[in-house]
Amino acid sequence: NAEENATFVGMKEYSSGVTSVVYEHPLAIDIVGASINPERSLLAFTELASGLREYSEAGIGDKIYRSYVAEIHPQGRCFSLHIDRAEFQRVQFVYPTVAAKESRKEAYLLYLLHRECVGRDRKS
Repeated sequence: NAEENATFVGMKEYSSGVTSVVYEHPLAIDIVGASINPERSLLAFTELASGLREYSEAGIGDKIYRSYVAEIHPQGRCFSLHIDRAEFQRVQFVYPTVAAKESRKEAYLLYLLHRECVGRDRKS
């Protein structure tokens, strides 16, 4: 059964108490975090993949974090960010201020990576 091998992501409306499925991934994966953009058209999520031989043979480890952005309304494509790491990572949509909500054609996404930084190395 295809549904037994799928992963479902749900969302709960706290004001109404209604829970609904917003995304269905065709494979059984371990999602460790997710975020929906303000327009509820995109879902960003992070998967913890395990048992990956190519990474364990390279000495990286057998568990890898991977992040994706998927179209959810309507459900369509799923894009990998192509940043596979052994350290924890997270993706989070940023919600604009009330004044900035007029421009709804763009979304801001934060990518957070534990124990790594972007920038130059400062030597003391």
